[in-house]
Amino acid sequence: MAEPKPWPTMTFFKMLVYDYRQEMFSAVPGNVDASGTACRFDHMKSEGGHDRLLALETFTTSSRFLDDDDSCVLGVELDVAMDTRKGACLSVIKGLKDNTHTWLVPNFSKMDDDKHNWSPVYDIGGYLWWLRLYVNGYGKSHVKSISLYLYLGKGAAIPEGCKLYAEYRLTMKNHSGDRKKHWVKEDQHSFSPGTYTEGFEDFVALDKLDKQGLIKDDCLEIQVEITFMAIVRDFD
Repeated sequence: MAEPKPWPTMTFFKMLVYDYRQEMFSAVPGNVDASGTACRFDHMKSEGGHDRLLALETFTTSSRFLDDDDSCVLGVELDVAMDTRKGACLSVIKGLKDNTHTWLVPNFSKMDDDKHNWSPVYDIGGYLWWLRLYVNGYGKSHVKSISLYLYLGKGAAIPEGCKLYAEYRLTMKNHSGDRKKHWVKEDQHSFSPGTYTEGFEDFVALDKLDKQGLIKDDCLEIQVEITFMAIVRDFD
């Protein structure tokens, strides 16, 4: 009996390179792949990528991507959508004006996780959002890292049977003003009445705040940006 052919798989992938300065993977800079690439794989097409991913001079002119042994680490971020013969209706929320907001956090050293460290409420895309900061970390990151979460208002008017999909970016700004030194993490999540929060338990290690220039005069500057929103309804 012949082996069945696999169903087509649509994969959204992003090539990554390890940034030794921020100690994290980041999208390959200056490349068309920086925003991600979609590729359809099936029994006829089993590989995809780029013939020219990154210019060699990028490594020779920057120490961000090379360690002491003159080597680099590459990675890939995958978002795989298997064809299960099901689908979804996606309604994009257009015109995300005022989708970026900055939260100034003063007196950081005097803050206590026993109190609710909430940002102001931000109206983005017709929904209310805010941030919650755990200055001493949450869960496994307690006393090790700052934890930072994005919250959707519990009373959000999400249509029945739907979810609110959002792509977002959280940034802790470097006080030198150099954008390359900002501490940035990105993610996406499908929010619903049962899952109204998402974020990073280990957003940044506490011992990096001063080393990375992220704190000045006992003050943090945190930015939230929601880059894409859509209402998603699954159907068979």
